[in-house]
Amino acid sequence: MSGNMRGTMPWMAPELFPVVTSMRNSGVMGRTDDQVTEKVDVFSFGICLREIWTLGEQVYPGLSLPAIFTGVVNGTLRPALPPDAPQPWRELMDACCSSQPSRRPSFSEIAANLKTLTAALAESEAQ
Repeated sequence: MSGNMRGTMPWMAPELFPVVTSMRNSGVMGRTDDQVTEKVDVFSFGICLREIWTLGEQVYPGLSLPAIFTGVVNGTLRPALPPDAPQPWRELMDACCSSQPSRRPSFSEIAANLKTLTAALAESEAQ
């Protein structure tokens, strides 16, 4: 944690970025601790899944940290999904990286989903 920032920028959920909270009224910038939930880790996990599929490609290639920050805070930047990943895997990555924490799955849901996806992958490779 550094100041009110927690994490490494490309893996950080949007709700972790400092946001303007009534700048006109108070001049205060910040984040509230109730934004730090399991869903923050789910977002980071979605980024890790993406990196696995792309064999470690940068999440936001060619963008500077300020550009990443601005895009994520404004809601105009989302991690690209690997085009060669099967649709169910893309859907999982997309859900994990939703800009709205309430739309991200829980880790229990992710575990169940991964069990199904890996079983299907193993079955298709056996054929």
